[in-house]
Amino acid sequence: MALAEMNSMAERKPLLSFLKRIFLKEIDKDILMDLQQIPVDTVSNDLDQGFSLITQAAKTNNSRMDDYLEELAVEFSRLFIGPTHPPAVPFASFYLSENRILMSEITIKVRKQYLEAGLTVHNLYQIPEDHISFEMEFMEYLIDRSLELHSLGDDEQVESLKNLTERFFYDHLTVWVPDFSDSIIEHTKEDFYQGAALILKETCSQDW
Repeated sequence: MALAEMNSMAERKPLLSFLKRIFLKEIDKDILMDLQQIPVDTVSNDLDQGFSLITQAAKTNNSRMDDYLEELAVEFSRLFIGPTHPPAVPFASFYLSENRILMSEITIKVRKQYLEAGLTVHNLYQIPEDHISFEMEFMEYLIDRSLELHSLGDDEQVESLKNLTERFFYDHLTVWVPDFSDSIIEHTKEDFYQGAALILKETCSQDW
């Protein structure tokens, strides 16, 4: 794999890590404080628009941080957890299975791809592996592993991981993440999660 490709992959890591954290659990104060430091000078695509929304939301609510964090926690639970039918289900199987069920053959297929790449899912049997945060973690892991193998000069394994990465991205993430992102945008008025959804959708719409 060319050096330019490796550098491009490495540049995606912070964004994947950010998305993994945003959709895994409620936002904390440190994240909101960090977001206020992100400069957004121009808005030219959904990625810029997404960051503009979340950074502005963090800045606007800085003087009422504790109350805002509680509001975000309530919205996170409503959108992604329930108690009964959350409007934005964060699992691939919901969007890809015929009957919109969780823990389907889609989940098993995702698990096999994790195992194929050597990734151990620490919350196995607690949260299904096709949760959006785990899938962002998997993409991040594939980048880390590719960079490591590249530094060792193992071009054959790097190429193998590249094929797995592209297959997971194009045949899986790009198929369901846009619908998930649209569900968030449709069902929340909270700028923070509107922005997060735009960032996620744009990330999974760009060429890998």
